[in-house]
Order: sequence, then structure tokens, then C-alpha cells
Amino acid sequence: MQYKVEGSRDKSSDDEQDIDELSFTELRDKLIAIDPLNKHHIVKVNQVEAEFWKKSEGYRVGWSDEILGFDCGGQQWVSETCFPAGKLAKPSMKDLEYIEELKKLIEKEEIPAPAPIEQRWTASTWSPLSPASSPSEDDIFSWVGIIMYLPTMDARQRKDITEEFFHYRHLTQAKLWDDYSAYEHWAKIETDRGGAESELNENVNIEYGPKPKTWKVYTRKRKKHDVAKNHLKA
Repeated sequence: MQYKVEGSRDKSSDDEQDIDELSFTELRDKLIAIDPLNKHHIVKVNQVEAEFWKKSEGYRVGWSDEILGFDCGGQQWVSETCFPAGKLAKPSMKDLEYIEELKKLIEKEEIPAPAPIEQRWTASTWSPLSPASSPSEDDIFSWVGIIMYLPTMDARQRKDITEEFFHYRHLTQAKLWDDYSAYEHWAKIETDRGGAESELNENVNIEYGPKPKTWKVYTRKRKKHDVAKNHLKA
């Protein structure tokens, strides 16, 4: 599939050579940048990406940091949530149901959602501040990440993409999070979006109860300048 920007008919062969030298993620950014909020355009880019991954299938053996590491691409907005998915011996299938509901939401709301929707699974942890915290070692959790790329330095376009991403994120929160007991990854929480901060504080307090307060007391004892704390964990 080929894309051409209006007015690019007279591009030189040097430019074409540059395109040939781009990595997959760099080329994806250039394609998305053509019309990042056009749902139909993003669908076409997603189809091309799916074909790329299909042609890249194979097997490789190596160290975990070599195998698990990958190129995420350029600047991007990400929201990742975690929710219980049953027991190791008896999965609840909520992980697959969540993805199906998310796809339906994207289609219904006509969200220009680029690929991928990232999904992974982990065992439970005893760490009380993790959204995957559980005293049962048999519990499993699924993590789902949504994304929008910022493939341009144009301030207006970046602002529009940012607003669309937070609309996307808000829809997932309103329609899915409560039904699946999903909570956002602490490292992915953003608070500079109008009135979102008080809502996030409330969600953190509901999920973790007195744990953030305990963490605050602990860090004050151990860290002179509270470097391991922020206002969402207070």
C-alpha cells in the first residue's frame, strides 16, 4: 500500500532513498502523521502494520533482555490498566472479554486508535501497592495498554492528538474499568488534564485504601526529600 501527501509528486529520489532507510516504527510515524485523527486512515495504517508483523513471524532464542525488548516508536501517550483474570488453574476469561469490549467501544465511538492494543499477563504479587497485589499465588492478572502516537512537532496537531487520546482513555475508564475491577498503572497516570486530578486521587484511595498513607509515612522515614512519593500517593 502506498501513501502520497498532496504536493509530493515532485519529491526527489533522495527523499525516496531516505524512506527506504527508515525503520518500521519511523515509517509508521510518517504514515500516521499524514492524518492522525482520521479513523479510516488509521485503519489502513493498522492493516499495513498487521501485515508487517505477519511477515515478521519466526523463532529466536536469546537472553530475556534481547527477546523482550522492542522498539516502541516515537513519542506517544499510553494508558495501561490491570485487572484480575481468574486463577492459573481456572482463568475467568475476563482478559479476552475486556479486549472484545474495548474493540466494540473503539468501533462504536469511531476512535482513530492506532495499533497495537498491548496485552500481557502476570502472576500476582505480594507488593501491596501493585494493582496485581493478591495474597493468593494462583491469581493471575491481565494488563491492557491503549496508545496514541505523537508523530509530529506541530503544536496544534499534538494538542488535537492529546485531546483525542484523553477522550479515548476517559471512554475506557467510564465504560470498562469498574466492570472489570481495572486500575491504571501508577506510572502511567497523568493529572494535568483539567479536573482529572481529584478523580484520580479518589480512584487511588478507593483501590489502595490506607496503603498510600502507610507508604507516605514509610518514605518520610527513609527519604529526606520524599523522592519516592508524589501527591497521588499521599
